[in-house]
Amino acid sequence: MKDEKKKSWMSTLFAYAEGEKKRMYLSVVLSVLSVAAGLAPFYCMYAMLCLFVAGTAAGIIKWCLLALLAYAVKILLFSLSTGVSHAMAYTILEALRLRLADRFLHAPLGDVENHSIGEIKSMMVDKIENLEPPLAHMIPEGAGHIVLPVVSILALLCIDWRLAL
Repeated sequence: MKDEKKKSWMSTLFAYAEGEKKRMYLSVVLSVLSVAAGLAPFYCMYAMLCLFVAGTAAGIIKWCLLALLAYAVKILLFSLSTGVSHAMAYTILEALRLRLADRFLHAPLGDVENHSIGEIKSMMVDKIENLEPPLAHMIPEGAGHIVLPVVSILALLCIDWRLAL
């Protein structure tokens, strides 16, 4: 008897997403860009504080507008990322439900009758629906939030290495 290695849940999840990987990657990239854009207002605030400490009021409005623009870009990119990831997730869920329905249609009648309607409903709706949060949220948003501390530390290093410590 062969010992078969169990697949990790991530590899299984990516196997389901085989036809939708481009949209998954797009969603991840948009999420990472959204997080990066979300850091820009903090830099703008730093620049405004530097101007204030230097006793110069010129340029503060420019930095305020840049911060507002960066925040708007962050919201736009996050919305696009969420929209793409949900479209991808529900396309995958639809394909899984169609495959499961096809299996039931081609299974011997005795095998189908051995399952109650509740079990079939649980497989068709509940178990497949449990894949939506990882596909639509955990993967794209998780990637963005993993990048956040790295980009933050690099930005602080660029400003002053002591801040990064």
